[in-house]
Amino acid sequence: MIEGLQRILAEIQGKPVPPLKQYFCQAVPDHIDLSLDPSRRGEVDFYGYNLDAGAVTVAVLDDAGQQAVPANLIASPTHYLMTVNISSNGVQFSATAHQLVFTFQTGGGQSLNIETCGNIGQACCGFQRTCHTGSSCSATNVCGTFSISQSTFTDHDAGGGTGGNPFPTPPLGAEECPAGSVATGLQGKSGDRIDNVELLCANLNADGSLGANIGLSAHGGNGGNDFTNSEICPTGQVLIGMYGVYGSSLDRLGGECNSLTSILVNGPGTRLDSNGGNGGSTPFDVTCGTGSLITGIMGRSGSEVDHIGFRCRPLVFKTQ
Repeated sequence: MIEGLQRILAEIQGKPVPPLKQYFCQAVPDHIDLSLDPSRRGEVDFYGYNLDAGAVTVAVLDDAGQQAVPANLIASPTHYLMTVNISSNGVQFSATAHQLVFTFQTGGGQSLNIETCGNIGQACCGFQRTCHTGSSCSATNVCGTFSISQSTFTDHDAGGGTGGNPFPTPPLGAEECPAGSVATGLQGKSGDRIDNVELLCANLNADGSLGANIGLSAHGGNGGNDFTNSEICPTGQVLIGMYGVYGSSLDRLGGECNSLTSILVNGPGTRLDSNGGNGGSTPFDVTCGTGSLITGIMGRSGSEVDHIGFRCRPLVFKTQ
């Protein structure tokens, strides 16, 4: 009010009209977290007074100094609100960014801290927080290492009949992927029923990436044709379950896959289209459960696959 009266008086007296002074009230959010995916960052809303276009300049402060934010990333919808685009198509932050600096036209200003992680000398990002560009980021954008527990496992009976002979040959409880490897899918043959099945495995690297698929032993007979529908998990995903239908033998079979990060929080998996015939009367749908994935297979077979089950081991994530 006083400022407005002073400007009116200056106009009446023919004196230079003083510029409106900018005032800061609140910024939302109150800091910028670069460990969030850019699609989740959106914008910074800067609330105050007299925030008209051009009244405030914005820059990013990093180790090289202040880097001006392009004007097209700044908007002033009202006198009381200024926005800065910090999304994936907004401000580009360097690996050493410290602050977002607002400088008022009439002097003074305000700044927001920028939090980064995953770089040398910085705290490591936690699970489900994307690393800023740096030396410690893994293939799955989290700072940490993945491995498979070798001390704990759970066997799951999926379904089927009682014919055929057990595989693997007792006393082995399951035919397992090599140590440090995980199941990435199935391959086999089918017609009216599942004639043959083989577990595919890949080495799990510490950064969450997967090696090339290798097949274990094939179980069953030589009938049927190669699976019409692929039972190989999408790139970056692993096998967490199986579903299908059985009667006196295994009539239909499909796999279920998930990503490593989703497995740790029991996120929804992806069902692959199943293979086999339309017989059988008992459906099954079995998964490892939270935090675990398939590392082995067991069942019964002869000229066909009569029964199937699988072994699960916990997925281990260790923050660096």
